[in-house]
Amino acid sequence: MIGIFHGGVSATNGPGKVAMNLVEGLKKLGIDFVENEERDMNGCLASWSPRFKDLPRETLVGPNLMVLPTDDPSVWSYFDNFIVPCKWVKDYFQTFDLTASTKFHQWAVGIDTELFSPKRGTKSKCLVYNKRGSRQNLKLIIQTLNSLGMEYILLDYGSYTESDLLTAGEECLFAILNTATESQGIAYQEIMSMGIPCYAIDKQTWDDQPGYNFPATSVPYFDERCGIKHHNFSRFAEFLDKLSTFKPRDYILDNLTLEKGASEYIRLLEFCHEHQE
Repeated sequence: MIGIFHGGVSATNGPGKVAMNLVEGLKKLGIDFVENEERDMNGCLASWSPRFKDLPRETLVGPNLMVLPTDDPSVWSYFDNFIVPCKWVKDYFQTFDLTASTKFHQWAVGIDTELFSPKRGTKSKCLVYNKRGSRQNLKLIIQTLNSLGMEYILLDYGSYTESDLLTAGEECLFAILNTATESQGIAYQEIMSMGIPCYAIDKQTWDDQPGYNFPATSVPYFDERCGIKHHNFSRFAEFLDKLSTFKPRDYILDNLTLEKGASEYIRLLEFCHEHQE
């Protein structure tokens, strides 16, 4: 039996969406689990979960534990196994001087491909998803769309609802992502799950805090089926020319369904339980 610890499931924030989608994935797989109760194998999704430091050492901890390993150095003495949401975050965390027993496991939660499915509608607009992206880039995006006579829907991180995103999926033919670096990027993956190709302005360095600078990306889960990623907006015309060739939903179905996310999480839990020291 599995115990999943979290601080709440919610569609309104990243950590809550991770918990919600993992729970839904486990249900789809028919896995026996309980929430916020200790069992033989335990996973703790965030540091604000109940009884965090009372859990067994072999508990699989994360993601959403902390921004940097230095935020709470004591945690590395409590547990050995930590989830990080993508490769660049794993590479970054491994540069810190932590305990010899610390292990990082890359894992991404699945996307609800039934809710975020291709929508019927007259699709002619552009979805502009703006999450801490460059103001200069956003200005250029809007100017370009206006000059081409293209209508757009602007969704700003933190000020739109899940319903707003679903509605945009009915009207938008493609999306432009103006974001900072992402550890997973659930929102843009929900966009791709609706079959909407993305032009991603890829910020290639994580420098959110003074003194830190590391190779990163705005779209850690992305390939040529999804659209185009580039460090600036200069390939937009090429993107429009190739628009009909992209198949972003195929990428999500192959890699990031609820079931695939939950199955990989179970595999990691079993690994931690079997290799406890």
